[in-house]
Amino acid sequence: MKEKLFRENTVKKISTPENMNEYIKVIRFHVWPVVLITILAILGIILWVNFSNNSLLVTTAGESKNGVLTCYISEKDYDDIKSSRDEIAVRVAENEDATKIYGSGELLSISERPIELSGDIDPYILHLGGFYEFEWAYEIKWQTDLPDGIYSTIVYRDATAK
Repeated sequence: MKEKLFRENTVKKISTPENMNEYIKVIRFHVWPVVLITILAILGIILWVNFSNNSLLVTTAGESKNGVLTCYISEKDYDDIKSSRDEIAVRVAENEDATKIYGSGELLSISERPIELSGDIDPYILHLGGFYEFEWAYEIKWQTDLPDGIYSTIVYRDATAK
């Protein structure tokens, strides 16, 4: 038995061009701008997500002494921070959960070479920053008005920091 490719009712409905307009719905002209805007918005979001560099956020630790906050960042975060030097900012928190923000600071320097986190650095800084003794990290110094002490810090990209 030979099977038919199309249903017989369908073939009857679209046997003439006039009938085809009734069977097949054509998108009207006034709908095209909405479709185009939607497609452009989706493409814009995809491009922004793929090419924007707004994702810099590093949680670490630092110690404030005499108005200078010294933070430590891992080698893997160094390139992002170094390339965003003019846009990075710091927030200083009460603890590693960053539930209470104490303040911020003005960038003084970013070390060119990593330093070894040896016994000279308080073990609590290593704990808060997620470091281990004898690990290598870069040092960032900030000018702050914080009292001396050890703080959890968040280094992030801030477009208004320029």
